[in-house]
Amino acid sequence: QQACVMDLRIGWGSTQLNGSFFSIADCLAIIVFTPLLLRYLNPLLERVTGRDLSRNAKLLFGCFLAACSLLWAARLEVQRRSAAALPEESSCAPPGKEGQMRDLSAWWMVGPYAVMGVAEVYVNPTLYFLAYSQTPLRLRSSAQAVQLLMGAASSAMFTILSTMLGKASLEVGYLASLALGVPFLVWYLLVQGSLVEKDFDTDQDEDEEGIGPGLLRKDVAFPRTGMLRDFASPVSSAGSPSPVSSPRSVSPSSPGTPKSQQFPCTDEIPGGDLCSFTLVHESPNHK
Repeated sequence: QQACVMDLRIGWGSTQLNGSFFSIADCLAIIVFTPLLLRYLNPLLERVTGRDLSRNAKLLFGCFLAACSLLWAARLEVQRRSAAALPEESSCAPPGKEGQMRDLSAWWMVGPYAVMGVAEVYVNPTLYFLAYSQTPLRLRSSAQAVQLLMGAASSAMFTILSTMLGKASLEVGYLASLALGVPFLVWYLLVQGSLVEKDFDTDQDEDEEGIGPGLLRKDVAFPRTGMLRDFASPVSSAGSPSPVSSPRSVSPSSPGTPKSQQFPCTDEIPGGDLCSFTLVHESPNHK
């Protein structure tokens, strides 16, 4: 919306870019700056602070960069509105006076978008890891779905906020979004201060008695409907139902009788030297 009412012209011709084109700077910043941040900036911050870059530090630094991006965009909006109007109308803005381009290049929007992309490098992976690691095994996929839903809802909130503000200046929407994020950040810090972290990958579930920490819990069967064969796997900690029987199971007397074989087990299963695998062999004449 903001870029659409800035100068979108390419050179001196009448060809215009679409305002949404400049949002690509967000994606490019993530691709370009992620290795640089991990290799140079993060070690520099750790040397300056004398401690490892914790989860809270990454999140707060990312929120700081996001706030800088919003303030930069708000400043550009003030400059855009005070700039002279151009004779051409924007091709992506509503017709009329509100869609009149101003004499301020839309390329300035690359800056706020890029800073927001760097902020996402610190915020998004941190929140994804927190939601994944501190969620029980059976709820991890649901937790990630809620995480993505909240990300989409936060983007939609700005549209709702702009509608509520009506014809107020766009920078007011930026500042209101910034103010709205402060109590949520404080709420996170309060909850994080009293959070007792657990290792759900090794801790024993209360409803599964007799299973020690780190043990693999349930059998998993992977049905392959394309070839109409079942490949039984070793027990898995993913928490899935009991083994699934194939609709075309092989009888013990047939040439394709499943054979159980013993293979060396990894150190990940305490007290176990061998792991049992069931190999399913299918006769060439079996159709």
